[in-house]
Amino acid sequence: MLGDMNKIFFDSYDKRKILTVLMHYPNRSFSATEIGLRTGTSTLRAKNLLQAFAKQHLANSFDKSPERYFRINRRSMWYPEIEKILEDEKLIDRPVVERLILALPNLKFAALSGLFVGRPKAQIDLLLAGDVSEERAERVAGELKEIVGNEVNYALMSEQEFLNRLYSYDWSLKEVLDYDPLILLDRLTVRKNAKGTNRVKFFYGVKK
Repeated sequence: MLGDMNKIFFDSYDKRKILTVLMHYPNRSFSATEIGLRTGTSTLRAKNLLQAFAKQHLANSFDKSPERYFRINRRSMWYPEIEKILEDEKLIDRPVVERLILALPNLKFAALSGLFVGRPKAQIDLLLAGDVSEERAERVAGELKEIVGNEVNYALMSEQEFLNRLYSYDWSLKEVLDYDPLILLDRLTVRKNAKGTNRVKFFYGVKK
């Protein structure tokens, strides 16, 4: 089995780079364009390899027209062995999505949801709170669209509005916070103070 696995998954450096990213961010869904940017691989090459991983059931995929998204399949029979092989692998990664979002000035809270976490029908893909201008947020959303291949539906709130909605169990926040978002920034101590958000994962890129 190990020999077959090496032949299938580790016969090229590009495969190893892409697998390392997928394994390091097990809760994230990626477009081929984003994987290419993160690993320095061409979009076409990344797409072909991601599709090959999906055929081998090492990656799950879903469509949100016009793009397809991929994430690691932790139920794959290959997963445990690949996890061991890549456990000490140095991550070669350019987190373009995260850098764009975290560069927003006066940002207090940011979470990825929706298509970023395998929920293409969710209404919110990106939740932002802070004294951020709508113009800047719209600009970032436009840049993210080029990376992920789809409109990024974002919700932008002031710090006070965010906290008011959080403590009143607002449905739009719950739709994000109750379904395993990826918290990029939390200067509002949502983890410490908010009730009803126990399912939120307050880490990013950590294997469970």
